Amino acid sequence: MKLTHILLIIASMAAAVTAAGAFKGTDGLKISFFEGAPPESVLAGSIINVALLLENKGAASINCKTGCGKFLVFAKEPIQFLEENGLKTAVEESEGLLSGKESYASGGRAAYAVKQQIMVSPDTKSTTALVFAAACYPYETKLTARVCIPTAPYTVPEEKRTCKLEELRFQSQGAPVAITKIVQNKFLTKENEKEIVKPNLRVYVENAGKGIVLDSTPEALAKACTSTELGKEETKIVGIINVESAEVSGVRLNCNSGRPFTLTGKNDKDFIECVAAQGQGFLREQFDNNFVATLSIKLKYGYQTATSKEVEIQGIREYEETKTPQQATLPPEKLADDISPPPSLPVSI
Repeated sequence: MKLTHILLIIASMAAAVTAAGAFKGTDGLKISFFEGAPPESVLAGSIINVALLLENKGAASINCKTGCGKFLVFAKEPIQFLEENGLKTAVEESEGLLSGKESYASGGRAAYAVKQQIMVSPDTKSTTALVFAAACYPYETKLTARVCIPTAPYTVPEEKRTCKLEELRFQSQGAPVAITKIVQNKFLTKENEKEIVKPNLRVYVENAGKGIVLDSTPEALAKACTSTELGKEETKIVGIINVESAEVSGVRLNCNSGRPFTLTGKNDKDFIECVAAQGQGFLREQFDNNFVATLSIKLKYGYQTATSKEVEIQGIREYEETKTPQQATLPPEKLADDISPPPSLPVSI
């Protein structure tokens, strides 16, 4: 065998392993603060920096070229600021695309620094403050699985049938919304005087991530990322999932009668009913046994992920009172030359 052939085989095997690994896990977009931005501790009156790392830990890419949600960073007194941008602006250095693990093994990354000057209120007494960051973005879950089509005539004994209508269980698909179980049902009907076997599946879903499932429309994503509490009307955008596509070996499925599905958080009730669409199915007379087919389903939804960091603020007066008597009486030049400040003092940036 030639070396080029061996290299091609190795490359294809590596690609297969990468693709399989991409569809594991329950993360989508992850947000984290860079170390020291904001700092753990700071003096009142200091200027601070805030910078974040955005990482796509899921399988699907987040394509911001056509609009992909909202990004928000804020804090309230005594560190009061608000910066709102489209997620596209936040990832513009990545050409508006955060690749998923399906196409890039480690997932896409982007860094974002708050552009405005942020100052801690100078009159603040010792306290703590929270800096928040949130992103609301569209995402998807894809699953490919083998299902059984019960086309065997009644005369075929159960033990000789090629497959059975068994319950299928799954863990994750590299996305925060996970398909956890599929229950297969037999559905035999007549169309044009012929017996048609229609795939009938109950697809159980859950929010397996650490964020909130949202409607994926741009308007809903903009409403969800806010520094104020959602009103009763706005909560209607929470938990919305759409089935973008579903088919079994070319037979199109109609899921939830074409309507959006709303998660309840109750595992026994959170399922989407999918059945072959009108005029779709398998002619029973063409088969002498059951057969295994391939299910492909894609869920579309919005998702909110958020993070926060606590900053300790030390008031200037309290800071002065913590100085030793020697520090308080020595001239500044003597202090600078002979005494090093304690290593535990907060450092302003």
